[in-house]
Amino acid sequence: MEPKIEENNLKYKRVKKIIQYLWEKNDSRPIYSVIDIGCGSGYLALQIAKVIDCNVDAVDISPDACRNAKARIDDAVSQGVLRPRQVNVYLDNKFELRTKISNKKYDLVSCADIISSYESIDDKTKLVQKMFDYKTEKGSVLVTALCRQDDAFAKKYHNSKATKHKSNEEIIKIPMFDETTEFYILLFKDIKGEKIEHKRLDKEYVLFYI
Repeated sequence: MEPKIEENNLKYKRVKKIIQYLWEKNDSRPIYSVIDIGCGSGYLALQIAKVIDCNVDAVDISPDACRNAKARIDDAVSQGVLRPRQVNVYLDNKFELRTKISNKKYDLVSCADIISSYESIDDKTKLVQKMFDYKTEKGSVLVTALCRQDDAFAKKYHNSKATKHKSNEEIIKIPMFDETTEFYILLFKDIKGEKIEHKRLDKEYVLFYI
């Protein structure tokens, strides 16, 4: 049976594609526990928990986002869509978890649409490194990012890395949303050196899976 998501706008269509991708991966790499970093409204966390039938910890640094996410999750529980405590929402810092989940490890670490908002390569790198810290030894990382469809900025990434090695005091910045798919592939390989799968969700967004 294929997963079903009802809403039809572009955001929900992207989530549907993410869930379909995870559904297909779940056969070879079962997912029992997930942390969704920067959960926002909690919609992705809810859909992962419902379709994959796993437990999800949803984290956001915004009190308003956490309130909205918790209301969405509570409503899903009341309607019998989710089990009680299947999805837990935490007000926390993605760079340094301080709540009771700080020592947990997860089969999947997801982070949708957050990495694009960081201008500096250092901040992007720090976020990805933290995501790998939160996964189990055989766990996976899923990132979605706004990416242009050309590769013009991939070379800029290489040049920036070379510049940084010459001067550690220089802060390297890439204009927001100007990164390409190749840019992120290079970024992930620099951090982990592992095989990176990617799938374009639409003309703006790309899914990366490590």
